[in-house]
Amino acid sequence: MKFKLALQVSLFLLILILPNSTFAQSIPTITIVNEIRGPELGLNEVDIQKSLEGQWKATKDSSVSATWLWQYSALEDQKLIDLAKQNMTSDQEQGIFLEIDKNFATKSGIEYKGKVAWYQSDGLLLVSYDQYERHKLIDNVFEKFKQTFGAYPKSVGAWWVGAESIEYMQKKYGITAVLQCADQFNTDAYSIWGTPWSIPYRPSKINSAIPGRDIDSSSNVVVSQWAPRDPLKGYGPSVKESTYSLQDYEMKGYDIRYFEYLKNIFLQKEYDQLVFGLEAGLPSEVYHGQYKKQIQKTVEYQQQQKIKIQTMEQYADSFLKQNLTLPPTSYFLSKDYENNNQSFWYHTQNYRLFIQKVDKDIFVSDIRDYSKNQKEEFYDSPNIQTLLRIDTDSIVDTIRFPEQKINLLTSQDTLSIIEENDKIILKSGEKEIAQFSKDQIIFPTVQKNYKFSSSILEKLKSELLYRQVLFILDSSELSHNISLQFSKATSSKKQMLSSSFTIYLLIGLLLVPLILFHQKNYKSSLLFSLIYIAIIALIIFNPLSPEPRRIIPTTFELDALRFLKTQTRSKVIYLAPEENLNYRAVHPSLYSKPQLASSITKSSWNIIKRRINSELTINSEQNQLIVVPRYLGQELYSYEKEKYKLHKVFDNAQIEIYSQY
Repeated sequence: MKFKLALQVSLFLLILILPNSTFAQSIPTITIVNEIRGPELGLNEVDIQKSLEGQWKATKDSSVSATWLWQYSALEDQKLIDLAKQNMTSDQEQGIFLEIDKNFATKSGIEYKGKVAWYQSDGLLLVSYDQYERHKLIDNVFEKFKQTFGAYPKSVGAWWVGAESIEYMQKKYGITAVLQCADQFNTDAYSIWGTPWSIPYRPSKINSAIPGRDIDSSSNVVVSQWAPRDPLKGYGPSVKESTYSLQDYEMKGYDIRYFEYLKNIFLQKEYDQLVFGLEAGLPSEVYHGQYKKQIQKTVEYQQQQKIKIQTMEQYADSFLKQNLTLPPTSYFLSKDYENNNQSFWYHTQNYRLFIQKVDKDIFVSDIRDYSKNQKEEFYDSPNIQTLLRIDTDSIVDTIRFPEQKINLLTSQDTLSIIEENDKIILKSGEKEIAQFSKDQIIFPTVQKNYKFSSSILEKLKSELLYRQVLFILDSSELSHNISLQFSKATSSKKQMLSSSFTIYLLIGLLLVPLILFHQKNYKSSLLFSLIYIAIIALIIFNPLSPEPRRIIPTTFELDALRFLKTQTRSKVIYLAPEENLNYRAVHPSLYSKPQLASSITKSSWNIIKRRINSELTINSEQNQLIVVPRYLGQELYSYEKEKYKLHKVFDNAQIEIYSQY
């Protein structure tokens, strides 16, 4: 009996001595992340030091670990750095906040692109710049961070970072964690639409909005999501819906119980994660309100061993070691905070899906196709808009296309899920309404079936279209260069001789296989034909050239061209910008060569130069389509759509296409 009592006492003392994490390895994670901006990012009149002191006190009082992301200009403020070095010691993580102000751009040898307010996306984010400019910005801030804190960081963040920049930072500096904003539609002039709903994931190497299909196609980082959204009320077309979040719930009149509501949905298993925090720069007393309450609640959960608190780097390391691309809680059925409406989210590497039950109506609101693994919109070329729209390939998107809603059933019965081997069954009462597996969705009540796979045929079609655009672009460039050589030849006899020799050589090489074929020497004719094709291909595609391609067929342009190829309309109106836009190293193809679309789509294109914000004037013809390149600043107003009876038939967030009734 004495031995048993001694053993119990020893175990109790061991629990008190050892850290919580020793006994909490199989529980989910909460990560606290705070961003520290420089004065040019809306804080010119703010005492940033006093603000940070208030935020640090609220954090320190609860003895929690947090991640602090520093913007470049904040790293130049010695008082802020001294505060961090003297107080934010080993249990705090320091990282980089990748927002660009004029000071940061200038110090990086880059022209700042922002033309309006600091928070507009034409200058604020890495995707606002060409690739070589992004790399210069990244290199500068990473070196600045190392000079300040002694080593390169593992964690970075911004409203949006982008796959190309993530891969560059991962390979060169070894980052493992990236913070980006959770899904929101048209909020603060930004849209991220179609990412995994408020859960962490390992992103595709070419598109940070989607999870990689497998480890090989995934970047070696974890994307965590800022301000997780309500699974039901957070899905909507405006700021009204997106502020149903862990960041803004007090705007809705909710208290700390809403924090617990979201925690119970998203944090169910080990390697699940929820992120909260607050930007520095607010009045110091603000951090002793909602922010401190959330920290205190988090500490309470930790003491109850319901969660563990980890920094961005700590969480990313544990996630990556498990070779996960999505967290264990990649699907969840939840009830609304205020009523009996329900939402069901399901994610795999191939797709995401959202089903709602509102009163008696059960319907599909959203299906995203991740299986195509399409390149991110601004991977190659910069976003020059004051708005930023990040969008993933959709099958159903009831925010942009309400008519795509799929009504599954009308029923009073509540929804429930059953796990059966490798599939999930969604039921209403006793009636099965959906089945889900890694690469398939079945809706038995409406007899619909969706299969997701990286079809070789689809990839081939996409590649052929891409090559077709390149061929037209390069052929046009070749013709232009030959003409240019002849125009220069009047002042240079050597250039004249060089150009003439090149052209006659090509003609001569073409005659050789023809003569051999005429002599019935078929093998030699075929050999010389292949050599000739190889030479022409080398001239056109020039893979050995050290110069980067200046004109790029972007993902959203190829999507639009693919759609237009399926149409039978003979006439297309293209609204081209009248102004010269701010592109430097790389230009989107339809901006530089809109006429190429006529050859690809086999239709007549009328290119209208339209000054931004000017009124549209077109002929009222029924058999025509109107292409609106939103990424070039073109938009249609509601009265214009009504005046010309325009109906939207295509929209990938960067390009809209309208048909006249």
